[in-house]
Amino acid sequence: MRISKGGREIAHRRRRGPARQESGVVMMFVLMAILIIGAITLSVIQLINADVAGGLRELQAEQVFNIAQAGVHYGIGKLQLPGSAVYAGETITITSGSTTLGTSTITVNCIDTGLAPPCSSAYAGYRRIISAGVLPVSGPSRTVVAIVQATQAQPAVCAYGAIQLSQGVTITGNLGSNSGLTTLGQSTTVNGTVATGGSLGLNGTNGQAVLVTGTAKANGTISGTSCPTPGCGPNVVEGGATSNAGIGTPCSAVTYSAGYFQPGAGSTTVNAGSTLTIDSTSGYTWGDITLKGGINCGKPSEVPTDLVIQSGAAGTTTVVQVNSVSLQQCARVVVAGSGIVNLRIGTTGTAISLQQNSEFGADPTDTVANPVMVTPGRLVVDVNSAATGAVSLQQSSFFSGVLKMPNGDLSGQQIGTMQGSVIANTISLSQTSNITSDASALSYSNFSYLRTWKDQ
Repeated sequence: MRISKGGREIAHRRRRGPARQESGVVMMFVLMAILIIGAITLSVIQLINADVAGGLRELQAEQVFNIAQAGVHYGIGKLQLPGSAVYAGETITITSGSTTLGTSTITVNCIDTGLAPPCSSAYAGYRRIISAGVLPVSGPSRTVVAIVQATQAQPAVCAYGAIQLSQGVTITGNLGSNSGLTTLGQSTTVNGTVATGGSLGLNGTNGQAVLVTGTAKANGTISGTSCPTPGCGPNVVEGGATSNAGIGTPCSAVTYSAGYFQPGAGSTTVNAGSTLTIDSTSGYTWGDITLKGGINCGKPSEVPTDLVIQSGAAGTTTVVQVNSVSLQQCARVVVAGSGIVNLRIGTTGTAISLQQNSEFGADPTDTVANPVMVTPGRLVVDVNSAATGAVSLQQSSFFSGVLKMPNGDLSGQQIGTMQGSVIANTISLSQTSNITSDASALSYSNFSYLRTWKDQ
């Protein structure tokens, strides 16, 4: 019996062995199923997260694009307000009620140099607006760039009172007066060739030119005009003359704050053929400066008498204070460097006197054989004087720059020539005197004409 019982136990144990092996296989299948389900669940979660993240990024991209666009619109708005000529941008916060949506950093620069305004080239009437938008939280950024153009430029020749033009005077550009005392005399031409390529030179051959229509506008009577087209009379205004039409004030107001003019005392005389240099070493405050006549004036061997003003880097402005500047024959004021010179002349008498063959605003490369004047926008001359003849251009003298003298008088005769722009209380030109407008010297406002818009 023991043998029989032992035999059954042995047989039973033999049957239980395979069962234990099968339970292990089932466990493996269960684990595999769990892993597969977990992997599928994880993939689904990842897909959902990716979709949510993608939607969030898309929403943020749309939000930050709107912020960047808002910055551009804000910049365009600022460029239509007073002070637009020097507006260089700012950082603004974009909000919806009390909720901050993001921040736009606005940069405004000159389109040809990339430097901050003021701009002094042929493209001074254009601005590039760069708006970089960011969100209050970490996320994408967006930059929108727009280029706008000014729709209004002050006339190249502007006066608050009388403008007297006679005996062969030529205005190349637009003419304006806030008064009714504008008079066009014998053989006066207001035509339309405006220099836009930089230095024009005394011989008129340097730089490019673009044809516009010269106009004359006054807030009163314009007398002496004969016809609007060349060849039909002694006085020609190619673009026509507009007067007594309630046109407002073609010439904007120029005002100076207290302490703007701070000239030095004493006098300095530069001997014939010598050079006086104004820079950081010499200092920028002077009294009366007189340049004696150059040596061998008008000859190929001429040695001019020079006042050299050293400007800074491009886009910077160097302020120079003087009481008066007087140039005898074949003397020059030379603007060196790449920046802008703001010359402030504080006298109440004669501020600038230019005699025969003198040059105010010459380029360092200027020679007798090849006269070259500085780009007018790089020399800004502010005059404090209220005197008659505060600035006088005589006998083949040449001025290149922006001349502002709201209280004084500009007079020129016998081929006194100016390149750039002028705004004065009164202007009197006669005996073949000429003023040629230059885009770099004009005062622009209302930058509202959109030329390009780019999302980058």
